[in-house]
Amino acid sequence: MENQKELQKHGDQLNQMQTLRKQFSEQIVNLEKASRQDQTKLAGQASRIESLFQGGKSVTQRQDEIDSQLEAVKELVSNVSNAKLPVADTQQSMASFGFLIHIYIPKIDCDCESL
Repeated sequence: MENQKELQKHGDQLNQMQTLRKQFSEQIVNLEKASRQDQTKLAGQASRIESLFQGGKSVTQRQDEIDSQLEAVKELVSNVSNAKLPVADTQQSMASFGFLIHIYIPKIDCDCESL
């Protein structure tokens, strides 16, 4: 009888251990799944960050190009207003920036430094 109770007790403990093992296994599977999902999310966020960074670089490059062209146009306007360039040269120079004028440009008195 005593042995029977002892066997029953060990059997119950064994069942509890098997239940715990099953619960731990399920938790491990859930943690692995959550980890994979987090890695996927992080990879997506990294991709979006890289895309934004590249877009920012592109905008900065374009702004630098525009600033450079603006400085060249300011210089050209300054030269034209000081009558340093003949009209034909002015037309050729401005055409290189996408501006083509077919009008006479009179000498303009202005403070071009403030542009």
